[in-house]
Amino acid sequence: MTDDGATDQTTTDEGAAADETAGDEGRYLYCVVDVADADDVETGTTLDAEGVDGEEPYLAVQNGLAALVQRRATPYDSDDETTVKRWLLQHQGVVDAAHERFGTPLPVRFDTILQGDDDGIAAWLDRQREDLQPALDRFAGRSEYRIELTCDADAFGAGVTEGDDRLDELQDESDEADSGTAFLKSKQVDQRERSLVAEEWNETAASLRESLDDHAAEIRNIDRNVTSLDEDDRDDADFETAFSVLADEEAAGAIGDQLDEIAARPGVEVRYTGPWPPYTFAPTLGNE
Repeated sequence: MTDDGATDQTTTDEGAAADETAGDEGRYLYCVVDVADADDVETGTTLDAEGVDGEEPYLAVQNGLAALVQRRATPYDSDDETTVKRWLLQHQGVVDAAHERFGTPLPVRFDTILQGDDDGIAAWLDRQREDLQPALDRFAGRSEYRIELTCDADAFGAGVTEGDDRLDELQDESDEADSGTAFLKSKQVDQRERSLVAEEWNETAASLRESLDDHAAEIRNIDRNVTSLDEDDRDDADFETAFSVLADEEAAGAIGDQLDEIAARPGVEVRYTGPWPPYTFAPTLGNE
């Protein structure tokens, strides 16, 4: 590696031979696809997509399954953010190309390396078939969609806090309090208001989750750290909820209609993105 994290391309003939040998001992994995109905593919078949770091991805085929790979024995590594982003986009572009040609793939995360040459990859496909084939069958015709909800409590809470007896009591006590206890009473009012809004938000999110069950094949909660919300939006949001759903195109439209109703509520922002490869729902693949 050079100081900026890029691969040093200056090699001797001996070094080049060593690099070639290293590549033959490992394969960078993009995804697995079902090629049982594709008569025009065999090991070595390429796709019209540029791989990570400009390499050429190709298929390693075994009994109706294919791993989309390129020669690479070690993970990619760089301290340069621009380089890493380019690699991620190249990885995603290859997975998208596989999706377009073969239907929904079983995607894997960036920098997944399998040890072995093409014969080793074929053997790996056979060993992993009991996990791979059911996942591909489940993904067929479906994609991942992400739902991210943020809430501004002040706007969302308009009307939610009205008519609450306990809040009215606390407000009266705050209005009548002397200077020594006014601050404490005011904090109690704020806490009660936030509790009521939080309860309403949780009920709204739970109701949405329940309604999505009628359309999505599978739903998973996702952590705020893996959502696509901008940091500024996160800072402004009082509450956040995010789901990943596995759904076909028709169901995705019905889900969008339901989200329009949620988005019409004051203070609520909805982001609905996709279709994506089903990373959230893909099983963990090993090198066993």
